[in-house]
Amino acid sequence: MRNAAIGDIGILTTAIEEETVPAVRRLLAAAVRRAQQISEPTYVYEPDVAPASPEILDALSGLIRHETEPIIGWIRRSAAREIGDQYEASETFRNIDLLRRRLLGLETLAAAHRLPRYSRASLLTLIVDCQPQGFPDQVVDADRGDDDSIDTDPGLFSIIVGNALLNAQEASSGLPGAPILVRHGVSDRHFWVTVTNRFEGQAFEMEHVAQTGASTKDSHKGLGVSAMRMAADRLRYNFSLQASGGIVIFSLRGERFRA
Repeated sequence: MRNAAIGDIGILTTAIEEETVPAVRRLLAAAVRRAQQISEPTYVYEPDVAPASPEILDALSGLIRHETEPIIGWIRRSAAREIGDQYEASETFRNIDLLRRRLLGLETLAAAHRLPRYSRASLLTLIVDCQPQGFPDQVVDADRGDDDSIDTDPGLFSIIVGNALLNAQEASSGLPGAPILVRHGVSDRHFWVTVTNRFEGQAFEMEHVAQTGASTKDSHKGLGVSAMRMAADRLRYNFSLQASGGIVIFSLRGERFRA
């Protein structure tokens, strides 16, 4: 536990999976948490102070959906009528769905650029609300101890953490023995969230991910990281991504309460 470092996370997570003694599993988990907190990130994104956006940006995300969803629906119905029973297995179906997802990604980018609407909420509740569909059960540490409330904009927070959880889910999908570890905590002044997962590969460059995307799914390449950056700017949070030895660690840190 005293000497745990980022290079040990892979072997520690494997040991957690195989260990049958609860007390030992707790010690191994504590070592992982320590490695997550003390490791120096390969990339740290520190937000600039973003200028106030025009009001039109606040409504742009809803406008994108309002204007494009009916058109996609018309295309879908026309294609289904012309192709018939084979529609859902067709390349046309896949491309229409790709277009829909791409537009939803643009909507998310617009939403990430709006000004924050702060409210006070439990950090654990915020994280649980961010979990994508099909996210593994009991991944998020559900220990409700002392007050873990923070001041944040739940929508912008969800763009950051929701993308991190979705990326972890997709990157580790299909890999044998690939747990996702989600940890969180608060101090008097700050809060933190970490997401650790395995992925197929050894390392990646953060700036390359921001430009081209790390996912193999074309539906949101690059958009997730861009949206996370915009949302972090608005909330003045810092986040980092580390990738080493087939392990990715996402870390988010910020002020717990507004001044």
